[in-house]
Amino acid sequence: MASEITKLLPFRQYDDNDVINMFAYEGTNVGAGTIVKVSAANLNDDLTDLVDAGTAFLTTQGNAYSPLAVNPLKVASAASGNAALGILLRDVRDTDENGEKLRFYPQKKEELQAVASGESVPVATKGVFTFMEGAFSGSVIPAPNTELGLRAGGTLATAVAADTVVGKVLATGTRPAGDTHAGGYAIVNINF
Repeated sequence: MASEITKLLPFRQYDDNDVINMFAYEGTNVGAGTIVKVSAANLNDDLTDLVDAGTAFLTTQGNAYSPLAVNPLKVASAASGNAALGILLRDVRDTDENGEKLRFYPQKKEELQAVASGESVPVATKGVFTFMEGAFSGSVIPAPNTELGLRAGGTLATAVAADTVVGKVLATGTRPAGDTHAGGYAIVNINF
């Protein structure tokens, strides 16, 4: 089984018109359900990565240089005080549980519901989502009807006076031991 980094469970209600598909995540190995902010939005940036030797590569046959196309528009994990854009709907990862690069294994990437770093990732700006306890600061799930604010690492927590309210807990529950996603979870209405 693949290593789990997601913070979302399958139940979710959102409109496709509330999903933005134009940003890539700045980094790798981040789970779906992470709250993000815009970190780079220059439409004049080049779509070809010629600078970063870590993502561009040289083919062995014929010594042809094959730069990768990357999305220059970026999002990063939001924190308290940031203007959040929304939540990631897919994991961002470069390798699977066996260390195989997902860029060269698109079927596995779809099975993991992931995108590779540099690729556009869907970001939902509002809707109803089921978050696992890892989506909350300190893995503490607030009680139902609690308003939520942002915390470090793109997590949620009980809103304080200085926070911008980004959501509200609708219901909470616990999945039993032995379940692949055992532990607490909450259904949250978000609106950025």
